[in-house]
Amino acid sequence: MTIKTTYVNIEQQQVQMPKLVFCGYTDNHTAPSLSEIYSYRNLSDEDRGCSYFWNDFKYCVKAMVIDKYLDTYVLERMYNEIDNRVNAIENFSIKILYSRNENNKKQLIELIKETAKQKNGNLEFKCIPEEKWIIHDRFAYIDGVLWHFGAYIGGGHKNFNAYSTGWINTEFNKLFDNLWKQGF
Repeated sequence: MTIKTTYVNIEQQQVQMPKLVFCGYTDNHTAPSLSEIYSYRNLSDEDRGCSYFWNDFKYCVKAMVIDKYLDTYVLERMYNEIDNRVNAIENFSIKILYSRNENNKKQLIELIKETAKQKNGNLEFKCIPEEKWIIHDRFAYIDGVLWHFGAYIGGGHKNFNAYSTGWINTEFNKLFDNLWKQGF
């Protein structure tokens, strides 16, 4: 399925308009039927989520992620996408802010960091104490484009969820950098 992109002329520059997309195997921008919602729950981990996001993540030069929970599904998917970087741009940088630092994540985080290093990339994680966490939603900023998720980063939650993308905003880059430096 092809998603139609709408452009407007702002100060003689073409800017992609943000869009809301429902997660599923088609990343459809129209509301799914009830049967599609139920069938989405039965998809495998590899088939769930936002294929556009994971493709952009796999080939990014610079990414920043804010996800309080940073679920195991997301970490495993990040590992797979980084491990499968073939002919991708070298010297990529990924920074991830999260809060919940369960023991089962630590080994996976170290594996992801080592894999990124082998692919000539830099991957940094920063855990913010939960009492300092001030952000409700989950965000990713990949190569200048802001993504917003209603559930897991990458849209892989088993229940009906959506994401929005298409915001071109350098201010988010500054905000993220400040959050990173300050540790909230």
